[in-house]
Amino acid sequence: MDGEICSMEKATGSWYKRTMPDADCSDVLKALSDETRWGVVKILLEEGRAKVTDLAGRLSVPQPTMSKHLRMLREAGIVVSEKERTIVWCEVSPDFTQRLRDGKQMLDMGCCTFRFDKPKKN
Repeated sequence: MDGEICSMEKATGSWYKRTMPDADCSDVLKALSDETRWGVVKILLEEGRAKVTDLAGRLSVPQPTMSKHLRMLREAGIVVSEKERTIVWCEVSPDFTQRLRDGKQMLDMGCCTFRFDKPKKN
């Protein structure tokens, strides 16, 4: 099932997730290469869960654009989404969480590591 998009039911709605790749991390690296998507992941790591509309507002991105970013993060197995009536909640996927180290401040992909707590250098 690795690499397939699947869904699983949860008591409050549907979760959509894709498993994280084991060997090839190019989808994850591509998804995290965008500053907005990187910001989404940072927010979700800090807060645990957030509404799509709140993420769009905090990152100053139109809601349709935020939905496209979240789709890329879901397809890479980084984020899962849950719909409750008209509200869509997002959180970091369990597979992605397993790759986090150092108090969720470092992502270990096996081939490379990324830190979420270091400011971007210009």
